[in-house]
Amino acid sequence: MKKVPFDAFGDGQYLYFNIARLMQLEQATGYGISSIVSKRELNLNVLTKIFMIGLAHHKKHNELWYAQRMQEKLDQGASLEEDFYVPAVKAIAGSGILGKAAYYAAFPEELTEKAKQDVDDEKKINGGGGR
Repeated sequence: MKKVPFDAFGDGQYLYFNIARLMQLEQATGYGISSIVSKRELNLNVLTKIFMIGLAHHKKHNELWYAQRMQEKLDQGASLEEDFYVPAVKAIAGSGILGKAAYYAAFPEELTEKAKQDVDDEKKINGGGGR
C-alpha cells in the first residue's frame, strides 16, 4: 500500500487505499475499481468519493466540502487532470489491486530489475494485457 502525497486540501496530507477502502469506494460509487481507473466512470462524483475515502484518516468531510475545495483550487489555476485525477488514480494503483504493471507505471522510480522481471512475468500470465 502506497501513500501518495496530496496537499490540495491541507499540508502534509496523503491519499491511500487498502482493500477495505477500495470496497468502500466500490460500494459508494456502484462501480468496480477497474472501471473507475480506466476513466469510464471517473467523473466528479466519483472523484469526490475517492477523496472522502482516501483522505478519511486526516478528517472526514462530505462531498460538498470536497467539491467546494476543488472549485477554489481550480479558480486558483489548478488542473483537474494533473492536480486531482492523477493523484487519485495513483493512490488506487498504489494499493496493488491493479497489479504490478499498473503499480510501477504509477511509481516508475521504484522499478528495480527484480520488479521489472515481476512485471514481465505478470504480463505473460495475463496474456500481455495486465489485470
